[in-house]
Amino acid sequence: MQWHCGIAIALCTDDPVQICTTIGREYTVAHALGFSAAELLAVIRNAIKVAFTSPERRNDLLTKLSQWSDADSA
Repeated sequence: MQWHCGIAIALCTDDPVQICTTIGREYTVAHALGFSAAELLAVIRNAIKVAFTSPERRNDLLTKLSQWSDADSA
């Protein structure tokens, strides 16, 4: 997902203990604020694309997310 200025966003919880949240809660709040399921999936894709992981792991996660997304929309 990119906003009007072309900036990709991702939801993160770098220190969930200190800020008293979880990634699940952050997505729940985003949904309550009006983000659609499709928009939230785009946010997840953005997060995977910039994650500190190997290219193989990144591709595996993106593939699994696409498979899950395709199955969920069928």
